[in-house]
Amino acid sequence: MPKKLFIFIFLFYGFGVFSNVISRNQVISMAKNYVNVKWVPLTDVCNELTPPFNAKSDFEKGKSYTGEAYCWGGFDRYSWDDPYGNLGLPNNGLSFPKRIWAGFCPGGHRTSIYGEPTAAIHLAGIDCSGYATRCWGIEDVFHPYNTMSLWSSI
Repeated sequence: MPKKLFIFIFLFYGFGVFSNVISRNQVISMAKNYVNVKWVPLTDVCNELTPPFNAKSDFEKGKSYTGEAYCWGGFDRYSWDDPYGNLGLPNNGLSFPKRIWAGFCPGGHRTSIYGEPTAAIHLAGIDCSGYATRCWGIEDVFHPYNTMSLWSSI
């Protein structure tokens, strides 16, 4: 099969061969949910991290923000009503708003310096591959922590 035809089919069906088929509008709607989530950080210091996160915070305690924070290794869901909570996950199955409300530090720039799983455990947010897999509805597809690896994982 020619590569261009494969890519067209792949994009058109949105990973449908490997999971439930979702529409383009569903993908866009999911993406908007992450972009439009509103939150207020309750802390700007994360003492569990080395080096301390307080010198690098992009978010001020008590100030209102829109859009989920970036966190390398993060995969938090956007909703308060998350039906997928799993206490076995590094984020204890909590969604981004629930983790912020519980006092977790929001992610920010250069969160990869904390490594896996430290960033995902101690910082709230989502990274590029987490965002893509959530929006496409394929979060059950294993990939080694980067968006490019999604192609080789399906």
